[in-house]
Amino acid sequence: VFATGQQQYDDATLIVPLTLAQDLFDYAYNEVSSVELKLAPGTNVDKVQSAIAHCLGDEFVVQNRYEQQADFYRILQIEKWITFLILTFIVLIATCNIIGSLSMLMINKRADIALFDALGARNAKIRRLFLLEGWMIAVYGAVVGIVLGVVLCLLQQHVGIIKMGAGYMVENYPVALRAGDVVLVFVTVLALGFVLAAYPASVLRQRRVANE
Repeated sequence: VFATGQQQYDDATLIVPLTLAQDLFDYAYNEVSSVELKLAPGTNVDKVQSAIAHCLGDEFVVQNRYEQQADFYRILQIEKWITFLILTFIVLIATCNIIGSLSMLMINKRADIALFDALGARNAKIRRLFLLEGWMIAVYGAVVGIVLGVVLCLLQQHVGIIKMGAGYMVENYPVALRAGDVVLVFVTVLALGFVLAAYPASVLRQRRVANE
């Protein structure tokens, strides 16, 4: 009995011997519509695909799993990047707290800033202190967020925190942890944090120039 729990497959899929299928479709004993191959784990799919295509020539179409369902995977990629842009906008709003934190810090440290100025500290050095403070906040937040995100993804992969429910072929919500995505998120958060942290420092410089 072949049953996936999904009506679109169960109502349209039937597994029968090859000879019976050839009789039903009026095929010859050596004629088939397609051949599917399952490769061993760790096999380079692209190399195998190229080798098979080279042997068969242009009369046959050789496609991997993604090429057979190109539209579906294209939709997943679009959904992925839309989600990334939405979350980037949310991170941008959250990162604006750095501006508020550094602004309040500069207000509370006005006496210390005046003391540094009297001791001969240059404007660039004082500005660099607040800039480094903002960068430290951005780096700390990015590292903590990445670690928590990776831990949650690993738990979902191996334990399955979020369930799919009845009617699906898989029990747990599928998650794929990729190093490229982790690096992209980390660089994006750091870039936003660095840019926004530079704003209060530049305001401090403008104010000190105006006072002089």
